[in-house]
Amino acid sequence: MAGCKGESDEEKAAVGMPNDPLKHADEVSAKLKSTFANDQTASTPIDEVTQALKKNDLEGAAMGVAVMQRVAPPNRTFEQSQVLNKLMLELQANIANGVANGDPAALKAAEALRANASGAGQ
Repeated sequence: MAGCKGESDEEKAAVGMPNDPLKHADEVSAKLKSTFANDQTASTPIDEVTQALKKNDLEGAAMGVAVMQRVAPPNRTFEQSQVLNKLMLELQANIANGVANGDPAALKAAEALRANASGAGQ
C-alpha cells in the first residue's frame, strides 16, 4: 500500500528528493542544480553525481555526494545540507539492498563509503 511509509513521503515533500535516485537521475539533478544554484563550486560535483546515477554507478554517486558533504562552503544553507543528507540516505538504502542481494557493485560501493568514513580514502 502506497503511503505506508508516511515519513518517507513527508521527507520527500519537505526536501523534494525522490526516494530512489537511481530511477530518477534527472529529477535528482534538477533538485541539486536548483538547490545549489548560487554555489558555483557545486556545478562539477553535481554533474558527476548525475552521470553516476544515470549509469547506475552507486559507488560514483555515493562518493560524489560524500565529497559534496565534506567540502562544504562556509555559506552552505540548511536546505542544501538536507538535500545532500536525503540523497545520501537513499543511496545508502540502495547500497544496503544490493549488498543484501550479493550485488558486487553494491559491495564495492559499501566498501568505498566505509573507507571514506574512516579517512582511508584521503
